[in-house]
Amino acid sequence: MTTLLIVFLFVPITIFAQEEPPRGKSVREQVKAKITEKRLEIRDRVAEVHAKRLTHRFDVYYTRLSKIITKTEERFKKLEETGKDLQQANDKLADAKVKLEEAKKYADESISTFKSIIQNNHEGQKEVAASAKELTEKARKLFMEVHSLIKEAVKLAKSV
Repeated sequence: MTTLLIVFLFVPITIFAQEEPPRGKSVREQVKAKITEKRLEIRDRVAEVHAKRLTHRFDVYYTRLSKIITKTEERFKKLEETGKDLQQANDKLADAKVKLEEAKKYADESISTFKSIIQNNHEGQKEVAASAKELTEKARKLFMEVHSLIKEAVKLAKSV
């Protein structure tokens, strides 16, 4: 019976007598360090994911708009064969082609800039990301201009 009493008395003491982790600044600093480390990892992945998204988006824009331009050119040729004068509409389509190639150039530059963001150099990432964002915005605006030029060309063709 005394052995049982000794076991029941000493086991809880040894279990509860374990050292607690230090409290105060060291635990807070460890947590802050983990949080900043995770934040930096996420920041590294964001540029890669954004570059993939832009690649897909700009490829879709380019293929769709180039298909639309080729189809409208074919239709304009058929209309010209019937005797309609579509010189102004063809000029708008030529401008749209030039703008489309320019937009593709800016899109490729912005994607390569996003991909070139140095993974572990977090101080310089903001400037590179800002320049890539500017290039992306230029490309997007040019794609929108191409679309509006195509619409204007079709309106001119309908009015003739």
